[in-house]
Amino acid sequence: MGNSVLDGFVSAATRDAAIQKFYTSAAWIDGRAEEQLKHVSNWAGVQKIAAFPDLHPGKYGPVGCAVLADRIYPQLIGNDIGCGMALFQIDLPKRKFKLEKALRRMRVLGHDPSTD
Repeated sequence: MGNSVLDGFVSAATRDAAIQKFYTSAAWIDGRAEEQLKHVSNWAGVQKIAAFPDLHPGKYGPVGCAVLADRIYPQLIGNDIGCGMALFQIDLPKRKFKLEKALRRMRVLGHDPSTD
C-alpha cells in the first residue's frame, strides 16, 4: 500500500530502512513484532524506523514504532492511539538516578506508572 509515485518521481529508496530500537534486551518484545519491523523496513520509501518499548504485533504492521517515509502508509497510523507511552528527559547522571524516587515524583505530577 501507499503512494507508489510522488509528483512524478518514483522513490529511489530500495534498500532496507534503518531500524533503531529504543529498548533493551531485558524488554519483552514479541518476535512477530520484530518480524513486522523488518517487513516494513523493506516497503518502498521507508527510510528509518524507531521501535519503542511497547512494540507489539499489529493487524497491518508493528504497533509501538514511528516510521519515516516519503509517503503515507495509512495502515500504520493511529492503530494504538491512547496506549499511554510517555518520554521524559531529565538532566541527571545515570549513577544518581533512583527509580523509586522518580516514581514517587511522577505520582505527585498525577501520573502513576504502576497503573499502566
